Amino acid sequence: MRAHNSWSSGQGTITFTITSGCGNPVQVQKTFWVGGPSAQGIDIYNVYDPMTLCPHTQYIVEAYYGFYGGGPIIEYEWMLPSGWTSIQGGSQNPFTHNDAIVQVNPASMYNPGFIRVMAKNEVCGYGPPFFLWVDTQCDPWLMSIYPNPANDELHITLGDPLRNERALLLIYDDQQVKRLEQDISGNETISVAHLRDGVYYIELTSKRGVQRKRLILKK
Repeated sequence: MRAHNSWSSGQGTITFTITSGCGNPVQVQKTFWVGGPSAQGIDIYNVYDPMTLCPHTQYIVEAYYGFYGGGPIIEYEWMLPSGWTSIQGGSQNPFTHNDAIVQVNPASMYNPGFIRVMAKNEVCGYGPPFFLWVDTQCDPWLMSIYPNPANDELHITLGDPLRNERALLLIYDDQQVKRLEQDISGNETISVAHLRDGVYYIELTSKRGVQRKRLILKK
């Protein structure tokens, strides 16, 4: 049995009928995966609505594939909207990466498009593509924090970093005790190595208002 074409994949089932002189025929079914692995979706970290992203802001994008078969995955091929870049692929588009997670940087405002990902295994190669439509029209005061969960460093972007906006950063623990206070601007990296594992809350205050987000530290 094989996939219908190079883009097809899915579960296949073979039914065996065993006949002997000891009684009635017995049917045995075997289910397995046919074709390349199929990416089932794309998640974008730290975005409440993954359809809309801010330009000039770094996002962590993760692809996942179904649990029905097609693994193990050895490589992912990504294609980004025109003008976008990634840490793994740079300006190369499409590009391959051996993990499900990439970090992307959208281009200028009003530059929507599709993020496409395909998963690959050793036996059948690439499976069918999965597409996610994304837009870059957003509130320029949106805050992006990554990674989350974080380890020793936290990267914070205040909307469009080209505007170099300033804000007061406060980090509270889950008992509402202030653990860090710092003035930041644009796009900054903050050390959180002195903080223990746990749940924290980030508060940013600027002339535009106040934003709060939940942060997890896991080292």
